[in-house]
Amino acid sequence: MKILHLILCFLLSFQLFGQGTVTTTPAALQAGQQGKITYKSSSGSQLYNYKGDVYVHIGIVDNGTWVNVPADWNENIDKCKMVSEGENTWSVTLAPTIREWFNAASNQSVKKIGLVFRSSDGSRKGFAADQFVSVSDENLYTSLSVNPASGIIAKGAEVTFSVTATQAATLTIDINGESFSSAPGVRSFSKKWTFANGGTFTIKASAQGESQNATDEKRVFIYEPLTNKVKPAGTTDGINIGEDNSVTLVLYDKDLSGNHKDYAFLIGDFNDWKYSDAYAMFRDEEAGCWWFTLTGLNPDTEYGFQYLIGSKSEDPIRLGDPYCEKTLDPDDRYIPESVYPALRPYPYEKTNDVISLFKIRKTPYEWKVTDFKIADRNNLIIYELHLRDFTTTGDLKGAMEKLDYLQGLGINAIELMPVQEFDGNDSWGYNPRYFFAMDKAYGTVNDYKEFIDECHFRGIAVLFDVVYNHATGAHPFAKLYWNAALNKTAENNPWFNVNPPHPYDFFHDFNHESPLVRNHVKRNLAYLLDEFRVDGFRFDFTKGFTQKVTTDATQSNRDDSRIAILKDYHAAVRNSNPDAVMILEHLCDESEERILAADGMLLWRNMTGAYGQAIQGSNNSNDMTGIYANGSSMPKGSLVGYMESHDEERLMYKAKTWGSTVIKNDREIQLKRTALCAAFSMMVPGPKMIWQFGELGYDYSIEENGRVGRKPIRWDYFDDPSRRSVYDRYGELFDIRKSNPALFDENSDVTLSVNNSNLGSARRIVLRNERNQLYVFGNFSTADITTVPGFSSTGVWYELPGNQPFEVTNPTQPIPLPANGYRIFSMVPVETELPEVSRPQISVYPNPTTSFVYFTQGAEVDRAEVYNAQGILCATFNDTDRIDMRAFPAGYYLLKITDTGISSVISLLKK
Repeated sequence: MKILHLILCFLLSFQLFGQGTVTTTPAALQAGQQGKITYKSSSGSQLYNYKGDVYVHIGIVDNGTWVNVPADWNENIDKCKMVSEGENTWSVTLAPTIREWFNAASNQSVKKIGLVFRSSDGSRKGFAADQFVSVSDENLYTSLSVNPASGIIAKGAEVTFSVTATQAATLTIDINGESFSSAPGVRSFSKKWTFANGGTFTIKASAQGESQNATDEKRVFIYEPLTNKVKPAGTTDGINIGEDNSVTLVLYDKDLSGNHKDYAFLIGDFNDWKYSDAYAMFRDEEAGCWWFTLTGLNPDTEYGFQYLIGSKSEDPIRLGDPYCEKTLDPDDRYIPESVYPALRPYPYEKTNDVISLFKIRKTPYEWKVTDFKIADRNNLIIYELHLRDFTTTGDLKGAMEKLDYLQGLGINAIELMPVQEFDGNDSWGYNPRYFFAMDKAYGTVNDYKEFIDECHFRGIAVLFDVVYNHATGAHPFAKLYWNAALNKTAENNPWFNVNPPHPYDFFHDFNHESPLVRNHVKRNLAYLLDEFRVDGFRFDFTKGFTQKVTTDATQSNRDDSRIAILKDYHAAVRNSNPDAVMILEHLCDESEERILAADGMLLWRNMTGAYGQAIQGSNNSNDMTGIYANGSSMPKGSLVGYMESHDEERLMYKAKTWGSTVIKNDREIQLKRTALCAAFSMMVPGPKMIWQFGELGYDYSIEENGRVGRKPIRWDYFDDPSRRSVYDRYGELFDIRKSNPALFDENSDVTLSVNNSNLGSARRIVLRNERNQLYVFGNFSTADITTVPGFSSTGVWYELPGNQPFEVTNPTQPIPLPANGYRIFSMVPVETELPEVSRPQISVYPNPTTSFVYFTQGAEVDRAEVYNAQGILCATFNDTDRIDMRAFPAGYYLLKITDTGISSVISLLKK
């Protein structure tokens, strides 16, 4: 992952500064005068060069809350429609006065205005963050404050009420029927009070000036002492659904010293978000939790709720439930209806911060595939995919539409970058805040399930990239024990470290030695495996799963405590699904990785350096040997080797930016070398991973629009014959693996000659078993060469793909290798496993045929492959409107037609 939190903040700040400017006329706005606000967008803004109508979402900001908001987020009213002031500039005028434009009450202070500039459909924003402008207001106002500021006070505790005024006046405080006044001509006045009874009280304050009066009031709640009561049997932390349409909510609260908060109330849709003794949560001291049972609920209603929890010495906090499966927050207004239909609006006037949702009777999903499992861990071909940057819609529905493309490519696993609820809606996902909720920016819960189900239907496993090293400050466990002064988790927080023991500072670091953390993670793993039927996980930054204090120099050293933690998590995964895989981004000392691999875990093997040097034509640091787990250092099949990942610079970008002169100036050579690198990755046994669009030679830098920023989505690359050829080469390589699984399993004998630094000579891979031998030769130079293959026997070999016969009369006879190319030879013909016929798209005629076959649509197809009855590929035709069958012997054939990423298989008779 990884980017230090500090760097991430810098990048976000940089983006904000590059998104435009906000100016006001006059420069100093007055509440009692007319004002004009002008927005000018710049190149970093989503509204830059936008030609549609622009609206302002606007309101008065009072103590952090938006009030007097004229229109809801997607409500387009004339009052909020901005006037175009020329290219990339819009304005709104607040007249006749700012106060009147907002319909502010006569005693309402107008000192700050919040702004969001948006497109008419709400899909584009001028700034990533809300903007604010200040306003001067010279009227007399009074403000009443309470200490404790929360206004939630234990019965019998002393309270201080303080009133202040913007001008000298006589100040009065009315408390529980008694009135207390200051001397004339003061600006502040206080009164201490102790309430003998519980309940809700309204305290009023007034200011009597020479010509103006002002009032304010506050509501205080005096709560009874907490009630200790054992929680219902069988309930656990989180949301417990009862058989009688009841729900018991349980929140763990016990710090490292064994202390807990003084009170906890349940607020939500069921009580209009107002706390009261009727919803005071019970305390189970032995279990260390608060709990409350809601009854009389409608099983088909989706309820929102929060925990309001606090102590005498601090303000209360609003928490969502860390185990909730769906959240609601103010950022949801930016999620398009097409992505998440009928998402309920956020109740701004009722509460703030993240809300947890539950529904007793969930919307069911009927799984089409109920028995899928990964068939061969050794032959996993994983496609790492970021939903945001994969399609123009950036969601699961968009990715579903591309599954034909991925199936046609030949991958057998998809690894989704983090999809658990993260801060905001635009992210790589390595900033998690709720682990049991799927992020709504990509779709509904059933969208996730349908995507996984459809992948399984196509024989594709789905892995989740999970982030358990850390969480953001929005996570309920972080908020519960928080040090506001340091903006960090507090020292008494039982889940988090104040500072990470390792040198990498990503948000807030979990303490994986804590049983609380360990149970939370294991429960989450079981939930994801059971609820979403995922086939395994890629664990992010597992070298951080330690409490051992380390430095940059020592952090990767063997750590037995970290090994024990990861084994515990792996056991939890296997307990839920024995066939699930657990992949670690570990990158630690090999002695540690060997132990983890022996336990059955797979480990990322980063080879971007060697392959990057090779594609650039560099003679330095290009040893590819490390991509193979040879059994002596690491158990065979234990390494997930990759040339690219989400976190590495793209190979094609390296070639065109830092390649040798011949390479950097010729895109065709760059693409050929991309396929060449793929051959020397995919033809090495063991699981492999490719980063999305690497199969099309994606050549934008990882730093495009900022490292974690959106990247250009170039599906037009698929229509480019040169780039399409790379996709085809990848597919051919995958077909070879699938048709020769025994050559790629742990029993195969492997010889790699890929560690010479001189790229001017041929590199080779030799795979052997008792049935077959496979030779791969690669020319990483930019000139044609010959090489002595050293075949093990003479006779007829077969060149792949296509099983073209190749006569070997002498094992030492040289064979030509084209510049930037590769050749693959098999000792026996390779049988190709054809996909099942499904949803035919194109018909052919005549059938039977004696010569040519034509397509009924009368147009060219991208590719047509002819297989004989044994499933052996006989010929491939690209970009053609017909197939010449004259040279084929009479008999039955299978014709695989691929067009626009969709494949059909048709039976064909040649007479």
